[in-house]
Amino acid sequence: MVLLEWNDGTTSRYPFVWLRDNCRCPSCWHHDARGRIILMENLDVDIEPIGVAMSEDGSKVDIHWPDNHTSPFETSLLHDVRFEDELPKENIRMWGSELLDHLPTFQFNEIMRDDTKLLNFLEDLRDVGLTLLKDVPAETGHVAKLVDRISFLKITSDGYFQTVKSKVGANNLAYTGHKLGLHTDLPQCRSPPGVSYEIKLSKVSHSDPVSSQN
Repeated sequence: MVLLEWNDGTTSRYPFVWLRDNCRCPSCWHHDARGRIILMENLDVDIEPIGVAMSEDGSKVDIHWPDNHTSPFETSLLHDVRFEDELPKENIRMWGSELLDHLPTFQFNEIMRDDTKLLNFLEDLRDVGLTLLKDVPAETGHVAKLVDRISFLKITSDGYFQTVKSKVGANNLAYTGHKLGLHTDLPQCRSPPGVSYEIKLSKVSHSDPVSSQN
């Protein structure tokens, strides 16, 4: 970890992998859309820096990595995102490569009609944070039915549903051609959505936009 000591005498620790994942250089961070470009699948979780340098006025920190990449950080940003000690929650399962073969998977129709299956689905969603729901009809309205089965639809700044398309002058990574990794939508909101659903169509024509509903 990188250890920073602040003027008030407090200290903050930042994991190497977190610093690499949150690099603010133009090739890793879309400054207009204010989001990561680097993908989790391309992240070396065991990475360690070869050097750390702070500017003379203490306003910036540069992290130098073995692949000749440098991650620049404003110390004001690092101060704002300081980590707090937190006890691990019971039953929470950490993500690792083994999840590829043990991803909790359920059938849409079973969830909709069987309360026991619904409970299993919700427990895995709580403990793992990621589930795969198969055989959802590729028709408008079924995401809303699923949400009604669990709780209720919550309106956001994008409405109840949002259609995502690539466009010029994108103000969000969702509207660019960059591949999106796993992410949380609207984390800046006071009360962000608790669960996000993405519908992927297996067959689309070149003239049809690929859309997702959150």
